[in-house]
Amino acid sequence: MLSFNEYLNRENYNYDSYCSDVDLVAEAVFAPSSSTITEELIISESFNSIRKEILELFKLIRDHFYKSGINLKISASEISRAFRSKSIYESLKYFGFSIRSLFAAIQDITAIPSNALVKAFEDLRSLTFIQSFDQGAEEFDRILENNPVIKLMTGPLVAALLVLIWLNMTFTGNIKHDMDISKWFKAITGDFYLKELFTSAEGMSMITFLSTGLITGGALSFVWLGSSILNLIMAFGYVTLKIAGTPPAQLHKIKEYLTSKMRLG
Repeated sequence: MLSFNEYLNRENYNYDSYCSDVDLVAEAVFAPSSSTITEELIISESFNSIRKEILELFKLIRDHFYKSGINLKISASEISRAFRSKSIYESLKYFGFSIRSLFAAIQDITAIPSNALVKAFEDLRSLTFIQSFDQGAEEFDRILENNPVIKLMTGPLVAALLVLIWLNMTFTGNIKHDMDISKWFKAITGDFYLKELFTSAEGMSMITFLSTGLITGGALSFVWLGSSILNLIMAFGYVTLKIAGTPPAQLHKIKEYLTSKMRLG
């Protein structure tokens, strides 16, 4: 069996390939009685490793939502439509389509003191008032020196932070459409990712949102999301279904469950 990177490179795995896999796996998991595709077939050698990761994610969503008493009256095609979101694709792709890899990175984020993160991003927010790019670049370097915590946030940590912010922005209703975060992930593929990310218009919006404290003390806190993979699954599932236009009554049941869990810790 090829590794994820080998498969990605050899088979040119792209967005279209991902959508095809999502359709197949959704049919097996959410429409098993009428489907010719089974979970057993998906984990056979004839299926690629990425489909196995998508299978695990879908099964976790299905099983945990049902165990929580939330009867998801959602068809396989609706699940497929939800996960075809470019934002979902880009965020999962960065972590090898593994929800467990994403969870591990979020746990690393929770190890960083929240007050240090908020202070760092409040300093970065000041860059919004700088008109000159050269002056902004110089100021950015100074902020890095004064906030060493930002220097620690390379690669997966930055990607996990982007997912956390995106989940919160969508969960709270701050963003009411499928916010395109694909450029965020593209920005962290090179050595210059921090400057590119945080000095862009989207980056400034992200910094403003974080510096208000909505994440550290608001809807879906870092700590709560990082305490259990099931917490992350519920939040990820909620946001994905919301993007797909799931009926408000269904979403309300999920959100009620999520907020009750957060109140109980």
